[in-house]
Amino acid sequence: MAMKLVNHPATEETLQKVAAALEVANSLKAAELAGTTGAAIYDSFYASSVTPENIDDMFVSWWHGAEDGNYTKTQLLSRWFNLLQSDKTFGVKFYNFATSQTSEGEFVEASKELGATTPSTNTVIGKDPYRKQFAFWTVECEYEIDTNGEIEIKSVDKVDGLFTRAGTNGMVGVAQKSAWMSLVDDGVNWWKYYRTSRKAGYFPLPECVAPDGSIRAFMVHAKYLAGKDASGKPTSASGLAPLNFTWSHNSQIAEWRKRGANYAGISICDIAFRIHMFQLKYGKKGNSGVLEGCTNYNVQVKAAKAETGVTRVLLTETNAASFLVGSSVIVGDVGSGTSTDRGTASMYKLAKNVRIKSINSVTVEGTVYKAVNLETDTPFDTTTDTYISTMPWWSGSCDDVQGVDGSPTSCTNGKEPFIIQGLESQPGAYVIVADIIDTLSVDTDANTMTIAPATVRLAKNIAQSKSANYIDTDKPLTVPKPANWNWHYIGDLAISKAHPEFTTPSVIDNGASSGNGYKSAVDLPTSGGVCEWLSWCNLFVGSLCGLACAVLSYGLGYASWSILAGAPGSAANRGEWAG
Repeated sequence: MAMKLVNHPATEETLQKVAAALEVANSLKAAELAGTTGAAIYDSFYASSVTPENIDDMFVSWWHGAEDGNYTKTQLLSRWFNLLQSDKTFGVKFYNFATSQTSEGEFVEASKELGATTPSTNTVIGKDPYRKQFAFWTVECEYEIDTNGEIEIKSVDKVDGLFTRAGTNGMVGVAQKSAWMSLVDDGVNWWKYYRTSRKAGYFPLPECVAPDGSIRAFMVHAKYLAGKDASGKPTSASGLAPLNFTWSHNSQIAEWRKRGANYAGISICDIAFRIHMFQLKYGKKGNSGVLEGCTNYNVQVKAAKAETGVTRVLLTETNAASFLVGSSVIVGDVGSGTSTDRGTASMYKLAKNVRIKSINSVTVEGTVYKAVNLETDTPFDTTTDTYISTMPWWSGSCDDVQGVDGSPTSCTNGKEPFIIQGLESQPGAYVIVADIIDTLSVDTDANTMTIAPATVRLAKNIAQSKSANYIDTDKPLTVPKPANWNWHYIGDLAISKAHPEFTTPSVIDNGASSGNGYKSAVDLPTSGGVCEWLSWCNLFVGSLCGLACAVLSYGLGYASWSILAGAPGSAANRGEWAG
């Protein structure tokens, strides 16, 4: 029987990939014959061949050729990001709040053609025209922070069989090429520009500046908020319960130093970075309504039936419908008191920070209930006075999102955290900024209050009180002294070229609301003091929440179930750019 050859025509995309690979291979062979091979020539050939369209494939190809045993993984990742050369500028233009209160911006430069991103879910792939652009391309990694305060790469996703989001080789982060930013304000509008190559009028993101003042090839942000690893040390890894209840600005310092002197919690730079990425990719000042986060998931209900020796809570169908599988809960009762506050010990005495494994219908003694099944090996007894209450989400809750931006099932339902550039955010609790101490001062004669945060650039210098190592913002905000401890909506933020890490409001009230400006608020007390900086949201603050949200009302030692710790990346140890 004669054999028949079946041809499958190659697509144009495949032919382009083959042509690019052949061109690189031929050039490398020519260089080898000429005796000019080496890391520099190897990287230069890839630099001339890599494009946003082929960047994922080229990264894998480049890495396997470059990994010859002569370079550390940190050096390899630096080489890769250094060869990604581009003169593209991305940008967005906004009105000053005094000109127009709208949250909507206008894309400019290269962003004008790309347009806005639409986020993804676990099952729906959104539109992300920025994801493969050199300035926004990311790769996940495991890392530690060395004795010089620099990132030491332990494993790299896509190219390294050791990589795991469980963080068995180190903390889990997201690496991205270092970038330069420019801010322009003409009194009516302001522009934010972003690029990967230096240009007059631009400054580097703070986390891109090494302690010695040089510019890093790439920056790393912790992918997850903090949890505890198998040794009991704080880390960034998937599948860990949040660190809340006892974590404050002050208490987390000693906890992170168990990992090393150059570790700390989340930096104000990590907060600012998320704001930058959202504005540049979505063309809006505030994330609420697009990537909502967990801002409206306040559920506390009683068991519908008592049980003994179970790892579930029986609820009515109506009450069970409010819970999401995968989210975290506590189980307990009010004890001898009446408070249902989640911080009351009796309210979590049966189960604390455990995830919902499944929700299914069961029939018990002829009555149909919904069983909320929990991920716990410790059985407990329930009564009809037992409460089950929602809590902040565990790390890794967005691991199945089909992209680098989005939420598991809905980006706008207010019940789920989201990722932006792969970084988990707003899981249903405020996050304590580790490197900010905020001073609120009141001028009784002028009846004003001044918000004056100060930051510290090296993790080893973070302290329980402000010292000479702290740097004051050059744009403090002075407002009328609040008559009540209350929320005040943010119209604009004061971003400084001199200190771009600060996210201090520049306009509050004056017509700002949940539907305009930054669509988030700052919480202020009625008197002065030294306070910790709490970002984002809790389970039930709703329209007040957002990436720009800040609670500035509590002392440096204040802890709560609704406050959790973040994890450090490059920003934990940064230098001063000489300009």
